[in-house]
Amino acid sequence: MSFFDKIYNKLFSNGKGNSKEAFVSEQLIRGEQYKRDYFRWINEGIYKIHLDSIYSAYQKKLQKIDDEFKVHVLSTPYANGFALSYHPSLSTSDFSFLFDYFKDQAVNLGYQLNNSGRKIYDRPNYVEAKEKFYLKPPLQDIQQGELFDQMYGNILIEQILVDSKPSYMKFVANIYSDRLYTKALEFEELLSKVFGK
Repeated sequence: MSFFDKIYNKLFSNGKGNSKEAFVSEQLIRGEQYKRDYFRWINEGIYKIHLDSIYSAYQKKLQKIDDEFKVHVLSTPYANGFALSYHPSLSTSDFSFLFDYFKDQAVNLGYQLNNSGRKIYDRPNYVEAKEKFYLKPPLQDIQQGELFDQMYGNILIEQILVDSKPSYMKFVANIYSDRLYTKALEFEELLSKVFGK
């Protein structure tokens, strides 16, 4: 189905369209003004206050203590991560900049951006936008018998917006269980580096 057909069906289907299928699927590209604002946000150190608050909320959640920042923890043998619900003390820009900041921190650790994108869904009562960054350890040229270094595993960072307003963000490291890979490094170490602790 062409892009025009999708739009036509959405506009003239009396709300009977399939909301499970993305209405728009595109590469995530930041405009020049966004990049300038993000650079200023980093350069002026605005991010540090937010990072400290979120990291503190994460640490409290590990101890089963709730915080004003709502954090949810994922801990399984094959995936570790956290989700952060939007909090009004963050502006919409702050939330989006945090999303990009987490990606940049992973890249600074040696990860390669494998995929990025935005999908927009027309839900029955709202419009949902899902932005994602998918990062992998760097490609490696190994000798026979050596193992691929998976570092902390693959990293998925997603930001969800509802009617163009931030809803939540998640940061997940998925671990390879294949015998061709080294044992994954500790997720807590990854978070310490991402949060600058």
